[in-house]
Amino acid sequence: MKLLYATDLHGDKNKYEKVLKLAVERDIKLIVNGGDMLPKQGDRHKEQPIFINEYLKDYFQRLQVHGITYLAILGNDDLLAVDELFSAVCSEFDNVYDIAGSKVDIGG
Repeated sequence: MKLLYATDLHGDKNKYEKVLKLAVERDIKLIVNGGDMLPKQGDRHKEQPIFINEYLKDYFQRLQVHGITYLAILGNDDLLAVDELFSAVCSEFDNVYDIAGSKVDIGG
């Protein structure tokens, strides 16, 4: 199985779109995001929950459509205050896993 590892996207939607496009073009079925996923510009207490609720929900849905599994962990630039929200949004999707403190079995 091919996998794509990304990190330090910092809420840059263009970078997220490039990751998705590359995965689709190269038939990659597993993406691992190693942290620093959320915006760090502006008011992070306001921007990070919005990014999770609006952009990431849509992004995770599009990953699901393409049959791509997504393993993700928040990083040091991502606020602890959004950990529970992030985990809850990840759990809405069968293909998305918040791997912080977790063990995940992908395809045996």
